Amino acid sequence: MRKPAIHIEDPTSVATFADCVIRDNFSNAVLVRDEGMVTLEGTEIRQSAGERTLIHVEKGAHAAINRCKIHDTPGPGICVIDGGVGEVRDTEVWACGRSSITIRGAKSVGTITDCRIRDNPGNAIRVRDEARATIRCSEIDHSLNDYPLIFVANGAHAAIDRCKVHDTAWGICVQIGASSEVRETEMWACRGSAVVATGRSTTVRMFNCRFDAQVRVPVCLEDGAYLRAEGCKLPEKSLLVKNAVLDLVPDVTSDDCTGEGQQSDSITLTGTGESREEDFEASAIIADLAAVVDVENKTRGLIYRTKQWRN
Repeated sequence: MRKPAIHIEDPTSVATFADCVIRDNFSNAVLVRDEGMVTLEGTEIRQSAGERTLIHVEKGAHAAINRCKIHDTPGPGICVIDGGVGEVRDTEVWACGRSSITIRGAKSVGTITDCRIRDNPGNAIRVRDEARATIRCSEIDHSLNDYPLIFVANGAHAAIDRCKVHDTAWGICVQIGASSEVRETEMWACRGSAVVATGRSTTVRMFNCRFDAQVRVPVCLEDGAYLRAEGCKLPEKSLLVKNAVLDLVPDVTSDDCTGEGQQSDSITLTGTGESREEDFEASAIIADLAAVVDVENKTRGLIYRTKQWRN
């Protein structure tokens, strides 16, 4: 078995590589572990045999990846696991198989800034198992096989700030007790849902986000999830809520918004003053009767709740 092209190991190992090309490896291109440190500047890394990760960071190691190109491999592009730290800045990642960037495991931390992540056969960014990730000012787009572009699960947390998420079936998916904070992010051309949250103890908070009219369903909540949206611009499409909690604050409904529905399968709040449950595209909010929906408007103080009250 061939060894990695670059192998950094133990706390005394510190290395910097600039303007290199690393390709056609039968193992990891870069392996950093046991508190080693590596900086990659202006380097192109591509093609690992099988499903080996191109850049693998683990066990307290640290990798700084700046102005690089990482692409065209059947395995993941970058993996930060088991307490590793990865900083990725001004970097393009594309056509990486299982995921472009994975942050996994307690104490693992990833920071992704000013990056372009595209053409993903799997997830663009995967954060799971109590890991923490910050994604800033990045464009994340084109899921090739209907995987969520950003996937957050198993108690992990992702902060998404001033990003663009588009051309995908599913934009951001948060589940299994994970959490996410999404700020000033634009989402468009999502064929399924832009934001999906499922599972008890799963929470999402959104601030000043924008959903283009091409988004089929801006928000889908299920199975005890909680989402609070403040100052978000929502198109005239549906928000799906099943046994979950949705808070919309403020100014997300028009002044003529009305509540319709009695002992039926769903309750629809519309901005037209008409009940059109049969017309999916016309609905503002569809809520299961077990759900809780709070809609607050600064000027009107409109609050409509379903059968289950939340104090």
